Amino acid sequence: MPVAGHGTIMREIGTYTAPCGHDGLVMEHRETGERLRRRMQVAANIIVNSLVDHDFSGVEQMTHGRYVTAADLEHAVTEMGGTLIRAPIRCYDELTFSRLPDSEPPTFETRIPLWTAEHGRTKTTLVIRFHEREDIPDVVQPLVVSVTSSIG
Repeated sequence: MPVAGHGTIMREIGTYTAPCGHDGLVMEHRETGERLRRRMQVAANIIVNSLVDHDFSGVEQMTHGRYVTAADLEHAVTEMGGTLIRAPIRCYDELTFSRLPDSEPPTFETRIPLWTAEHGRTKTTLVIRFHEREDIPDVVQPLVVSVTSSIG
C-alpha cells in the first residue's frame, strides 16, 4: 500500500509490532520525564482525532507541513480502505517515544497504529516526531513524518 511521507511514496517492510500496534521504537521512560511524555501523548491523540475528522489541512497547519501535506495525508487515509476511527485511549498510554540521536532541541519519535471501523487496528502507522518549543516552555511541537503501511 502506498504511504505518504517526505513528499514521496514509501513502504515499510517487516516491522516489529508491539502491543497495541506501535512499531519497534523503544525508549526508557526516564529519558523524557512523565510531563513531556504526557504532552506528546495528548498531541498524538489530537492529531489522530483530526485525521479521523478529515481535518487534513488542520494537521498540516498544526505540524507546519514540514514532511507531509494535507493532500499526502488525505491520500494515505483514503488508500487505507475503510473508515478511519479513533484508537482506543489505552493505545496512547502504551506509546513509546525514541529520542533521535544528536537532536537539538531533543526530538522524539513515535509510531501510532491507525484503526478502521472495518478491521480494527491496521498495519498502517502514523509516524510523528516531537520537540519542545524553545520559545514557549512546556509546549511540544509535533511534526508528522509519514503514514506508513507495514507489509507482512
